[in-house]
Amino acid sequence: MQLKEIREGDINVRAGILITDKISVLGCLPTASIQYPNYERRLDLPKGHLQEGEDPLDAAIRECWEETNIHFKKWKLKFVGTYSLYSAPFYLYCAVIRVFPELRLLSCPSTFKKDVLKVPENSSYELVKIENISNRFFSELVPIIESGLSKR
Repeated sequence: MQLKEIREGDINVRAGILITDKISVLGCLPTASIQYPNYERRLDLPKGHLQEGEDPLDAAIRECWEETNIHFKKWKLKFVGTYSLYSAPFYLYCAVIRVFPELRLLSCPSTFKKDVLKVPENSSYELVKIENISNRFFSELVPIIESGLSKR
């Protein structure tokens, strides 16, 4: 079950970044998976909605920064395809890196309001071996990730 949230100014198109070292993929654990008892404890990619008039590449870079505090330069990203995710277009880019940053140094500056508190969108991060993607990521993302890895 994916929680759907569209903020004012967002459009129903998403973009994200598949971050890999060719052995593992970086996954984000949404805070919602801890807060809601029926929410599937699966990992997500750093991704999100485009804002009105925003280019998909710029949106992918912004969302990655908002959800991981990692900033990529445009030239470091390879466009791997447009997919359908939750019945909407999803633009996927791939960043092949040599070494992942230490997971304890990652943070999520992007928050949502829960009661009177602001809560980060992601609560933690995990490196997932490529052969274990189907066990750890949201099932809707698995074929997209596998396709993206084959085109990296």
